[in-house]
Amino acid sequence: MHRERGSRTLKLNQRRRELLKALGLAGLGFGLGMLVERAIAHPQIERYYLHKYSGVQPYSYEIFGEGDTYYAKSGKTGEIKFEDDDASEVIQSAVNELPNGGEIAIKSGVFLISKEILLSANITIFGEGSSTILKTTKYVNIFRIPDGAIRITIAHLQLDGNRDNIVDEGDRHAHNGILTRKGASEIVIYNLWIHDFHSAGLHLDALDKSIIYGNHIWNLTYDGMHLGTDELSFRDNIVANNYLKGLLENNGIHTASESERNIFLGNHVENFGGGIVVLGNYNIIASNTCIHNDFSGISISGNYNIVIGNDCSDPITPPIQNYGIRLDSPADYNYVIYNNVTGGTVGGIYIHDMLNNVVKFNIGFATENSGVVAFSGDGSTSDFEIGTHGLAITDPEKIVVKITPISSDAITASPCIGYVDPADNTKIRVKFASAPASGADNVKIKWSAWVE
Repeated sequence: MHRERGSRTLKLNQRRRELLKALGLAGLGFGLGMLVERAIAHPQIERYYLHKYSGVQPYSYEIFGEGDTYYAKSGKTGEIKFEDDDASEVIQSAVNELPNGGEIAIKSGVFLISKEILLSANITIFGEGSSTILKTTKYVNIFRIPDGAIRITIAHLQLDGNRDNIVDEGDRHAHNGILTRKGASEIVIYNLWIHDFHSAGLHLDALDKSIIYGNHIWNLTYDGMHLGTDELSFRDNIVANNYLKGLLENNGIHTASESERNIFLGNHVENFGGGIVVLGNYNIIASNTCIHNDFSGISISGNYNIVIGNDCSDPITPPIQNYGIRLDSPADYNYVIYNNVTGGTVGGIYIHDMLNNVVKFNIGFATENSGVVAFSGDGSTSDFEIGTHGLAITDPEKIVVKITPISSDAITASPCIGYVDPADNTKIRVKFASAPASGADNVKIKWSAWVE
């Protein structure tokens, strides 16, 4: 029995590794890889992707159009079960026939949607890629995931909001590509082309333990992805390898204050009001490209978040992005490290309050600097100006200066201390215990300054 359980575990781990490889996530570091594996390991997701990448496409219904009529054909019998001149009616009828779940395949073509399609638990609905187009004809969402639903997969479809031909009625819970309101979990939203909605591409008010991966989202009046609310949670999700391009309005990816333990990985977010805006705790924001967004590339408000290895520069002429990264209040115990924040029109990183945040090793926002300098002693001067420290932060309470004497005259006059010049906080000085001897460039030191 023990041997059988071990064999089953080995097979499951192998399946998960195959799934990671198929999703393009096999190269993740061990820690992030483990988090991804945990999030995507439930049976519905494994079943769908392992079928997809083995070339097998099981389905309960096949949806297709001929002329002005749409049909739903049984995948088991080949019988036409439903037909209508409204694609949303046909798709909804197929969903309603699968109370215990199933797969709905939609063939290539344009499918006109006049009513919101309400999905149900354990449904997988997929198309043939960008050639399968679901296009709204009214101010409606295309898909809605019901409250409390689990294990729904939506993949390989183009969702066209047809914004130019539909009046904006101002209801942000209508005219989204996909909407959830409360309590959905174990959802996969994969490889969709979502564009031209008056609201969001993905408006997911509450979602847990789900994957949003490899989607293209553009031309939206509202956020590209609006994730969670101040009352409803967005937790334990992976948002990875999505491409979003906006109209300099709202945010590319926006989470509300109940966002926790999510991974935002490898997304490209461009030309929004704000790039990735995360309000919450314990999130990882890694290896994203957030460029040419009006307000900032990444904004964080919350505690214990990790922001690492992101490109938040603005290489486009003329640059418009105020800051590469913002730490807005309240923000405590966050790590912001190894990011590129060059090209900000105001600055590289905005920090409301350093508190216990760690901000280090970012390109375009110096928090460490060092150099070697030599002074000419005169036998009476013991305090010398080193020069500009070059750090992005000038608060003397947050800057540490270390001095190492190098030349024999500097060593003889030591101990010495470095400090921020009280008359000019952009500069640092060194003070020796006694005045170094007279000479030309005979007082040589190495200095280091960093933000703590």
